[in-house]
Order: sequence, then C-alpha cells, then structure tokens
Amino acid sequence: MMTEEWRPVKGAEGLYEVSSWGRVKSLRMGSVMSATDNGHGYKIVGLGTKNGKKQNRYVHRLVADAFLGGIPEGKEINHIDRDRSNNRLENLEVISHKQNINHSHEQYLTPHSSKTNTGERYISCRNGMYRLTIRKRERIYKTLKEAVLVREVIMSGSEYFTEKN
Repeated sequence: MMTEEWRPVKGAEGLYEVSSWGRVKSLRMGSVMSATDNGHGYKIVGLGTKNGKKQNRYVHRLVADAFLGGIPEGKEINHIDRDRSNNRLENLEVISHKQNINHSHEQYLTPHSSKTNTGERYISCRNGMYRLTIRKRERIYKTLKEAVLVREVIMSGSEYFTEKN
C-alpha cells in the first residue's frame, strides 16, 4: 500500500488538496471533506471557488488531474477494479473510450440501464462488497465477477434464488 501524498487541486490551488488515496482536504477548514455518491457510484465533493460559487467535482478526476497529468481530450478515467467509489491512485488509469468498453467486457460487464452504482443491472457496491438483488432477494459477494456470474446463472432461468438461506 502506498503512502498518502497530497497535491493541490488544479484550478483551486491554495484552497483544496487531493490525495493519492482519493481524499480531498479543505485548506481553509484544515480537514478532509466528506465525498458523496452522485447516484451512480461516483464520489463527488462540493468545492468553493475564488469567486464564491460552489462547484461539484468528481473525486476520480481530481486525483487524475493532480497525479496522472490530467485527462487529455478523448480520454476517460477507468476504475481498474470497477468500483467507482475506489478513487485511490493505483486504481485509476487514463484510457480511451474504446479501451474502457473493452475493459468492461473483459470483466464480464454488460452495460444496462439501471440505477445501481456498478453500472450492472441488479448489482450495487457498498463498502467494497457487491450486492446482487433479484426478485427482492439479496446475496452479497466479495468480487464483482462473482456477482456477475451468479446473476448470469439466475437470468438464464436457474432456480438459484429459490433455496432458503
């Protein structure tokens, strides 16, 4: 595990710093800020600007700007472990949209319209665990791959969820 390193937030130098662990600190208050979920699993923080306005910013983008040299035009930030709330530097990489889609397929992810924070239909992530919810029944898995594989079995018509726990 790497040691935590702090760098200025680009565009808000002297006001905020972001760490290699994906944490944001207010220099005026002298404390780490609470990041909130944007409803899709990404962490955001509300940063005040020098002109007094407040702006929500994605934590993964702040980390990328500070530690990866920014995000070039046409590139995206990929969360390597597919956990959108894990904004540690070692979990982020700058890649093309096509590479991001290919990474999703390599991880057995199929995009669906859903409100889950992993982007997977019926699967959400909380505290590093993956929750599969189908027909009002829930199961918890340590990895997204496990949850996706079980979901595929269920969606194929298996009676997996009919057993009592």
